[in-house]
Amino acid sequence: MKPVELSLEQRALGGLERQFYQQNLVGSTNIVCALRFAGRLDSDQLQCALQKLLDLYPTLNSVIIADPYIRFSSRSSMICPYQETLTDDWRAALEKDLHKPYPDAQIFLHHLVSETSTLLLGFNHAVVDGLSSLILARQLIDLYHGRTLTVTPSKGAVEDRFPKAFKGVRGWWKAIRFIFKLAKLGPALQIGSIEPTRSTGSIGFKLSTTRELNDFARARGSNFFALLSAVILQSVHEIYGTQSESSLSLNTPVSLRSSAKIPSDEIGVFLAGHLALYSISPTTDLWALARDCFDTLKQGVAEGRPMLLTLLARGSRKPKAPKIPTQHSTHRPTVSISNLGRIEPYPTALGVDLVEVHAVSAQSMKDPFAFTLTSYEENTYIDLQFSEQKIKREEAEALLSAVRQKMSFLSMNSE
Repeated sequence: MKPVELSLEQRALGGLERQFYQQNLVGSTNIVCALRFAGRLDSDQLQCALQKLLDLYPTLNSVIIADPYIRFSSRSSMICPYQETLTDDWRAALEKDLHKPYPDAQIFLHHLVSETSTLLLGFNHAVVDGLSSLILARQLIDLYHGRTLTVTPSKGAVEDRFPKAFKGVRGWWKAIRFIFKLAKLGPALQIGSIEPTRSTGSIGFKLSTTRELNDFARARGSNFFALLSAVILQSVHEIYGTQSESSLSLNTPVSLRSSAKIPSDEIGVFLAGHLALYSISPTTDLWALARDCFDTLKQGVAEGRPMLLTLLARGSRKPKAPKIPTQHSTHRPTVSISNLGRIEPYPTALGVDLVEVHAVSAQSMKDPFAFTLTSYEENTYIDLQFSEQKIKREEAEALLSAVRQKMSFLSMNSE
């Protein structure tokens, strides 16, 4: 198996990669995939598969240095980033791994062993986004089977691959005009303490009626994701809003692969946020809100707003940590919701079936909480990650419970 050639010594981090790298200097935005199996996997074969994955991807098998600019450099260590723990409490292990530093390789495999195996495959978010993490998780299982892979080499930063209309002077002019549009979004409801995030909690539930709910929502002018977004916004307003109208800012991370013509199997940081403000009151109709979420996101993506936000959000070329906030910014998103889509079935790992897939990230320094959803086979896993410094676990559990009850009610009425 021949590794893909990439000159790491000349590969500076791109704008989005720098942003996540610098955020990780004061906190963590790292990503962890949780793969839960019905039986036990072989430890030696896992380590062998992990080493082969490192050989395939130079950016994973690298360190990030700043001398004087932030760039990748081949790592000198030959240690395989693998750990094995006897436990069946995968959520507790996940919460710890979300804030794991990456001074060496940009990937880490934590094998949780009980009667079954759970793999926590962690990544530095400066190197990998959520969809890329799922690509790598699938490739790890392929390598576990002994398969030979041909991978798509990295071709550099996403903003360098935008259409001409979003590059150079034209791109900057559009981005500057977009700043004024963003300014009109605020102020938005802010939740939780100003204290920076140092640890992330993770809770979630399983939904088995996604297809029915998607058909139900489409018949009413939206789709499953827009309906879930509306349910979450309503639940947040019920718990944190006032009895009157409140403005909630929703951040929806969007893949830039289609816009930048990036191959579906290339790994990297190819996502950007889409911000929208919604006015919600106790009398807001759920279906009207779902249609608004659907139309707003569709229109924003068509206009290229995530690409403009990418241009504005690029991290500094200098290796400096961002300032820790001392007061709330009224333009911070109230809540983020990420949709990683429906995952194609994984191959059985030498007789052991994969039964659950999750892909979550640590809460950034400023944000109180974020939802992620992944669909595997007939189930959708809805996970809530929250800053343990900004809100209490009881608050997060109450919010998740409210969302779960609303989705269960909708499921019963969709039949």
